[in-house]
Amino acid sequence: MREVGEHGPDVEGDGGEPSRDPAMVAAPLVSTLGHAVARQRIRAMLLGEQAEPVRVDRFALRRELGQGGMGTVWLAHDAQLDREVALKFLRRSTEGDRAEQRLLEEAKSLAKLSHPNVVPVYDAGRHEGRVWVAMEFVPGRTLRAWVEGERPSARQRLEAWIEAGRGLAAVHAAGLVHRDVKPDNVLRGDDGRVRLIDFGLVRRAEVGVGEEGMQTLPGSGSGAASGVDGDRPAAEPRTRTGGFVGTPAYAAPEQRTAAMADARSDQFAYCMSVWEALCGVRPGRERLPERKGGLVPLPSRARMPGRVQRALSRGLSRDPALRFSSMDALLGALAPRRGRWLAAAVAGTGALGVTLGLLAAPSEAVAEPCANAGRAIDERWTDEHRGVVAAHDEELATLVDDWSMRWRDAARRACEEVHVEQLRPEATLGPRRACLQERLDELDVLLAVERGGTRERLPVEWLGVLDEPGRCLSPALLEADAGEPPPELGDEVSRIRRELLVARWGMDDPNLERRRERVAVLYEASRGLGFEPLVGHAAHMCGQLAASAGDVVGARRCLGEALDVGQRHDPALVIDAWMGLQELAIDQQLDAELAQWLGERTEPWLNRLPEDRQRRAGAVLLQGRMHLLRDELAQAESALRDAVERYEALGPSTRWVQAAAMRQLAVTVQAQGRSEQAVQLHQQARMIETREEGAQIETRVGEGILAEGVALQGAGKLSEAEDAMRRALDRLMIEYGPGSVGVANAHVALAGLHDARGELDRMRERAEAADGILADIDPRHPDRLYSLAALGTVAYREKRFSEAADVYERALSIAEQRLPPRSQELAWNRINLAEALLEIGQDQRADGLLRRALPVLESELGTDHPELAIPLKALGAVTLTQGDGEQSLRWLGRALALFESTPGSVVEQAETHWLLAKALRAVGDLDAALLHARRAETDFSALGPAWAQRTMEIGRWLEQ
Repeated sequence: MREVGEHGPDVEGDGGEPSRDPAMVAAPLVSTLGHAVARQRIRAMLLGEQAEPVRVDRFALRRELGQGGMGTVWLAHDAQLDREVALKFLRRSTEGDRAEQRLLEEAKSLAKLSHPNVVPVYDAGRHEGRVWVAMEFVPGRTLRAWVEGERPSARQRLEAWIEAGRGLAAVHAAGLVHRDVKPDNVLRGDDGRVRLIDFGLVRRAEVGVGEEGMQTLPGSGSGAASGVDGDRPAAEPRTRTGGFVGTPAYAAPEQRTAAMADARSDQFAYCMSVWEALCGVRPGRERLPERKGGLVPLPSRARMPGRVQRALSRGLSRDPALRFSSMDALLGALAPRRGRWLAAAVAGTGALGVTLGLLAAPSEAVAEPCANAGRAIDERWTDEHRGVVAAHDEELATLVDDWSMRWRDAARRACEEVHVEQLRPEATLGPRRACLQERLDELDVLLAVERGGTRERLPVEWLGVLDEPGRCLSPALLEADAGEPPPELGDEVSRIRRELLVARWGMDDPNLERRRERVAVLYEASRGLGFEPLVGHAAHMCGQLAASAGDVVGARRCLGEALDVGQRHDPALVIDAWMGLQELAIDQQLDAELAQWLGERTEPWLNRLPEDRQRRAGAVLLQGRMHLLRDELAQAESALRDAVERYEALGPSTRWVQAAAMRQLAVTVQAQGRSEQAVQLHQQARMIETREEGAQIETRVGEGILAEGVALQGAGKLSEAEDAMRRALDRLMIEYGPGSVGVANAHVALAGLHDARGELDRMRERAEAADGILADIDPRHPDRLYSLAALGTVAYREKRFSEAADVYERALSIAEQRLPPRSQELAWNRINLAEALLEIGQDQRADGLLRRALPVLESELGTDHPELAIPLKALGAVTLTQGDGEQSLRWLGRALALFESTPGSVVEQAETHWLLAKALRAVGDLDAALLHARRAETDFSALGPAWAQRTMEIGRWLEQ
């Protein structure tokens, strides 16, 4: 088989044999550059002159190395830098200047990419209407030629392809897709280094293949970046059928059929190539996995470690969604374990290095100084352990695969910078060892809980115990005084850290108070050790749990200490402390200005850790919540959607925060009147929390269930709402205890539900329970305005209007102290008080409160938002009392239309009908008045005995 040349492409079928497509014969490819060089040589011979080289920009052409369907490759001399280069000339574009400009831009993107396993691109330009690209000239052979010529061992073949995979990962990280990964496009140089070559089809990752036809970038499959095998045709044809470009034998199904390729398509082609390298043949496409966990069967007599077979099978999945999330993740699964295909590493020197084999110092007995950098992970995450975990939780196994790969890469990189590249002094290993050991403690906690648990799948929030290992390479960590513990304290520091994590995440006891007690003991133990970074870690845990318990003073004290310690030792801890204080300002203090100030303190530290995408996502989430506190709903929705997308991109370990961000987004959407959309968002969040569509597993996040119940009530699904709220109450009782803010909020939500149903006795019971809890915590607690509002509503419904006004006054006092002047919550408290004042004859003050509140709500919600029905109804009642029947009808008419558009507001709707009846009588329209009065009587009667007095009142009015 051969490279597409002068007579058009061959099309390879699934069986592997080429077949001629007569419709695809292309015009001959004429090398005008070759003619120009030939003319120069003939002229020199005829005239006896020395031949002047043909020049392209600053490059002098030497000889043609190869030619194919994508263009020609020349050996050239760079006169400016005095070096040999491979100069690739692409075929003239059939799409015009715009396509050529795109090719130049993509070539320049490649030129910015620097990676030892990617052939360097030096420059790009145009010459006589053709795009050219200058690359490193690398003598060597393609991996196909290397395997055929030298017959390397399976271990050597896999190692070579892993090197190529690192190069491909770098291409993806630059936002590009190769689109033609195969053995002929990977070069093993004479220096032994493997390089990805032939970027003939490279494209931006977001662009579909079908949009671009055949215009290509450097490489033709014939060793484009080198002098290797220059006259030897490639072993596989590249095709051009419709929008498809690439090599069919290696192309992913979606690339072959839909002419679309992304990074996962490259992953497929890579796995096809590795499989062929190890087994000698490519797997039949009919045997590729169609479901999660499926394996490609090995050919007879072929042998392959189970870990490698699983990894390649996953990368060869027909469905791109079943493949690995990235090339980095795939490489982590492929990397051979110490003692399997790699020679056993000799343990390094140093106390921690001896214990863990972690970032060991070089030894004369070790050929590769950093060969044992990943030993600590290999000992924890064995094939046997992975198999046990994967048997009941494949997602968790994959998560640990990906995470352990990143840990291994970080450990190896830290070692190489010191012992191989000599970029840093050996003293820099200390803080990096300590940081990586912290990450190992996190993994130990997760695996210990998984082994000891009785559940099949761990709660999704527990996966968040794993922090990103890559941050241990941050220069900011080296700038801080982030030392490692003395050798004699190492085991005890790890033990305390692991116990802190278990208590923080509630892995063995969800009760908040007991967890706080345990953290307090561990905090004192950390102080006794005298290792300050551990003290800061414990202080942060103390602050997080205090905030969850509503203990503002305790949370600020602990987070403040964590902040002080972090500024001396750990920039990530500084960010966590600032963000913890910001969350406290939003949740407990309702202080948007303070939250903004704290966010501004966080930003410079985030800029010091640009690689920490998880903490950046957390900052965006807090920004959205801050906008929500200010009732800036459009800005809140935008920021929260951004946060959801950021967490989704981070992968499974942050899904619990993604679900929390999604629930915050649901609250924001509901506040804008889109109740059904809010319910859908809550359901999506619940699916993330349970890690399974339609799962019956209960999420541990009581607040999430409660928010879902409130959304269901807003959508008029009262029975489903009550079920969710009751489950939330049970969960919150376990998590936070019966005297917690969370439990009080659940009682308030249930009180609102009972109000919607007209169940006043049950509403009073819930409201009193909530207010009792909050008053014990703090008589001025910001959440108490909700329990007081519920109590005031009970009194109002029972016609105890003076008592209702008194309770509403207390709620408004807290709201005015805690909330911004244009807050919606403040506006609603004014409306509640206005309705009660109206009933006790204080019409003028009621009118003033309503007219202050309504513009705030209209500006935030719009004039047609369903929640405006309540203040409109109240204004209708005020103007009716003032004798303005016509104006009253206008207010009440708008209110009724909004109530009728929103299910679940039976009581308010009935009261609006009753007020309309009286307003219509005032303007003399008795027939319409009777219709509304009868409707009100029917609705109140249906609400049950609690509303018998109102029903009798309307009946007497009708008799008159």
